[in-house]
Amino acid sequence: MRIILTLLLTSATALAAGATPVLPGYVATYAATFNGMPIAVTRELSRTADGYTITVTAKNWLGNIRESEQFHLDSAGRILIDNYSSQRRFFGVSRRENLVIDRARALALYDAKKKHREIPMRDDYFGPLSYQMQMSRDLAIAQDKYCYQVLMRGKVKDYCFAPTGEQVLDTTLGKINTVQLRRMREDQERETVFWLAPQWNYLLVKLWQKEEDGETYEIVLSDATVDGQHLQGYYSTATDAATDH
Repeated sequence: MRIILTLLLTSATALAAGATPVLPGYVATYAATFNGMPIAVTRELSRTADGYTITVTAKNWLGNIRESEQFHLDSAGRILIDNYSSQRRFFGVSRRENLVIDRARALALYDAKKKHREIPMRDDYFGPLSYQMQMSRDLAIAQDKYCYQVLMRGKVKDYCFAPTGEQVLDTTLGKINTVQLRRMREDQERETVFWLAPQWNYLLVKLWQKEEDGETYEIVLSDATVDGQHLQGYYSTATDAATDH
């Protein structure tokens, strides 16, 4: 836990000094299921020469998915998306989509097999992965809801989440304190719930999703390394948390 606190304090000090903050890189693996079928999932945040890349891969014997998004932080610490790509291959059939941000023309250029769009771009738009990074940062300040405008499949969509309490999850890393967020939808047939760990800079611990047709998808953290340091489960009572130094 001290490792994560040190990283958070370093970022806070950089912001106070007017410097661009540094996000700690991580690699997290998850045990996942889709309608009961096992899937191997990995999420990774790494630094690049120009900023950061977050990558999510999921695969099993049926096929695989790879999503990748590049972004950078401005001097105020805001996340600014640079590009996003997705490749899906199941039963030998491939699908791809790409999103490139042209800031000189203030456009988001979306390209898929049968869809090509130019979307007027704003700095407060996020990508399909970077909005989750921003949500993890925003959770440090308690709010009634957390809302983001996300560039998704050639459109700008509103993603809003409401905190729905705290829960201790029992994982292969041990017991982990989490906060729970549920996506606010008009369509009540679909559900998305996130569980994130406050002591690990709100790293995703669990995600559960149900589609309109009843199909379900779940991932649960099985291993994680942050800035080269292997994480272990951390659980405390409210009293312990108040006295922990």
